[in-house]
Amino acid sequence: MAKAGKKDVREIEYQKFATREPELTVLTDHALKPEQTYRDSFNMRYRLGPVFDIVRYPGTRTPMAIAVYGDWGAGKTTAMKWLHGLINEWNNNGQAKTKIKIRPVWFYPWKYYNKEDVWRGLISEVIINSIDVKGATIQTVKNAARQFGLFLGRSFLHVLAGVKLKVKDPTDSAEAEIDLASIKEILADYKEAAHPEQAFLNEFESSLETWIKNTLGKDERMVIFIDDLDRCMPEIALQVLEALKLYLNIEKLIFIIGVDKKVIQELVDKHYEELGLSKEKSKNYLAKMFQVEVQVEPSELQISDFLDEQLKEITYWKEPHLSKDERRLFRGLIFKLAERNPREVKRLINSALMMGAGAMMSRTKDEANDGIQFNQGLQLFFARKILDDRFTMGSEVGTKRGIAFFSQWSEIVCAGKGKDKDFPCSIKVPKDFGKEIPKDMDLEEKTQKRLDNTFANFAPEEYQPILKNPRFSGLLHLLGDEDLGELMRIPYPVEAAEITAVVGTSKDKDIIREAVARQLGKKSEDVTNDDYNKIDKLDLRDSEISDLEPIKGLTGLKWLDVRSTQVSDLETIKGLTSLERLYLNGTEVRDLEPIKGLTSLQELYIHDTQVSDLEPIRQLASLQKLGLRNTQVSDLEPIKGLTSLYALDLRNTQVSNLEPIKQLTSLLRLYLSGTQVSDLEPIKQLSRLQRLYLENTQVSDLEPIKQLSSLEQLYLGDTQVSDLEPIKQLTRLQWLVLSGTQVSDLEPIKGLASLEVLGLNSTQVSDLEPIKELTNLQYLDIASTQVSDLEPIKQITSLERLHLRDTQVSDEQVKDLQNNLPKLVIMR
Repeated sequence: MAKAGKKDVREIEYQKFATREPELTVLTDHALKPEQTYRDSFNMRYRLGPVFDIVRYPGTRTPMAIAVYGDWGAGKTTAMKWLHGLINEWNNNGQAKTKIKIRPVWFYPWKYYNKEDVWRGLISEVIINSIDVKGATIQTVKNAARQFGLFLGRSFLHVLAGVKLKVKDPTDSAEAEIDLASIKEILADYKEAAHPEQAFLNEFESSLETWIKNTLGKDERMVIFIDDLDRCMPEIALQVLEALKLYLNIEKLIFIIGVDKKVIQELVDKHYEELGLSKEKSKNYLAKMFQVEVQVEPSELQISDFLDEQLKEITYWKEPHLSKDERRLFRGLIFKLAERNPREVKRLINSALMMGAGAMMSRTKDEANDGIQFNQGLQLFFARKILDDRFTMGSEVGTKRGIAFFSQWSEIVCAGKGKDKDFPCSIKVPKDFGKEIPKDMDLEEKTQKRLDNTFANFAPEEYQPILKNPRFSGLLHLLGDEDLGELMRIPYPVEAAEITAVVGTSKDKDIIREAVARQLGKKSEDVTNDDYNKIDKLDLRDSEISDLEPIKGLTGLKWLDVRSTQVSDLETIKGLTSLERLYLNGTEVRDLEPIKGLTSLQELYIHDTQVSDLEPIRQLASLQKLGLRNTQVSDLEPIKGLTSLYALDLRNTQVSNLEPIKQLTSLLRLYLSGTQVSDLEPIKQLSRLQRLYLENTQVSDLEPIKQLSSLEQLYLGDTQVSDLEPIKQLTRLQWLVLSGTQVSDLEPIKGLASLEVLGLNSTQVSDLEPIKELTNLQYLDIASTQVSDLEPIKQITSLERLHLRDTQVSDEQVKDLQNNLPKLVIMR
């Protein structure tokens, strides 16, 4: 306990922090104001200068609609504000023989929630703004209320009530400012009954046209700016467009509409589809709507200059916070990630500054180099941004595995760059590399094989430790990202978990949200609660998830993959009764009791776990595939009734007795490699069996399988087998692997004409004469045998690959064979 009168260290730190001078500000996202027209960063004259002339030119025929197209944040509002500023300058100071004055009006449809209100609101704005505020009388406003109030109803009254005009009393020369709220009383008797269907549409249109003609001067026009139409609810946006066609096709009106063309076109397409009209017809909708179209996206050079303009005033963007090389690195990332979007430029700068400055502010000790640095804060922000946008794996920046991976990567890069400035920060791999994978290899093995081949063959030696670490198997593809590699020039902070917690929620919820986003093809921040109910597949493999609590309500899930995670408790998924596939490989799971009620399960994989008891799955009668490789299972009695099983993987288990599976006659694939099995008698009735793996078992007698005529693949490597006589009638065999056996005589297999793959390495075979008629053979391995004569295989024109290292075959024979089979790949 601190002594009386002596301040606690935390209190001192608090006072220092609270009383220090501020260093950080952020960039605002406000559009250019009309009076700031001269501040043109994007050469608006090039894009909107012609529009400025069009709206003022005496000979321009109205009505007219002009579209200002651009993505979110591209600068549509700024462009229209810039045009508004020019119009004000023209009205006040412009000179022309015939001067057309412009009344600018702004309408924001996104403020409306009711589609009936939005078009009434738009027309109301046009009517009110057509009144000359300098020459208007109270009677003029009352006339407008009486003339249009019935048709426009509350929307019009609301607009009137919010307006204040300086009007002249006809009996007095003095001006007075009046509040038009009293106008409501004029329509008090019928405002509740005001509906368009109770008025005559044609009469309204005629009255509106006459009103505009009379209230706007001879040389006046009105330009109505409609902003952020794509921010509206779909029905609101469409109502605005329809209002332009139906009610506002009137002379002297020009509409300039800021919109994301892709968004609006999607709305129109959907609307046409709902009406039963073809999508092709919808393509002409916008073309007919707008007479002029303008794109406002800045060029690369303009956005580059804009970026530099924003950065130059930021204190943190200078020494000592960032070195010259770091400024170049982070500027390049902002430029690339912003994709020529001014708003995104500002947002990225602000977010990066918040992360970097927040990281520094989290340090509490006095040592200058203690804790995370500003540059590392930016590193974490951009790493997460890239992981989110490109891989939907942003949470990895702060997981234990992610920190270990990125720390090791940055250590490799920093050390490599210290010795050689050209040392690669990432691993570049040709796109078509690693495609030649054996067609019958398991999917999981194929994936790992391709990954191993890819990076191991193209990575410098320094990368080998990270490539060989099994913990990083789900992250290795990140090594190919050049931008992440460049970020690794900065030492990755071990404090990342603490700092990144500021921008995330719980670890497990983050991981699940990212998995949902990947499944739906969305960004993680765009995932909604409804999205969780849409998915039926959730891939969480190779993640840092440990608690499945957040998914217990996803009752529509049919496919759940938590391979290579730290999940141990399955209690939270016991209610996911729609599950059909469940992958638990490489988890901490030991007890299958919680899944005993998942009777819809068709595939269950628990490879590489500590599971030993299969009793809980006894009633899962729908199971078709069961993977138990590398588990502690020894007793198969609980699965004897799972007669729908067609694939059973028992490799490297303690199983020795196959008696319980003798009734599983639907089995097509049975994997027994590495078990204690020696007796094949129980499986002799499994007549549908197509694949049988017996490698590294105690099997010596093949007599029980001689009737398994459906067999296509038979693996006998490293068994006690020496006699092939029992398999001579298995004419459907395509793959036969005898590696490491005592087999010497190939005579029994000479009639197996379907064979494509034959593995004889490390056998006692010396004579290839019996296989000379195997005309479908594509792959032959005779390495480490006593074979010396290749003459028998010279006529096997289907042969594609031959392994003959450590044999007695002469160079002359190899050359002769190669001449005879020029496409054959010979491995010596």
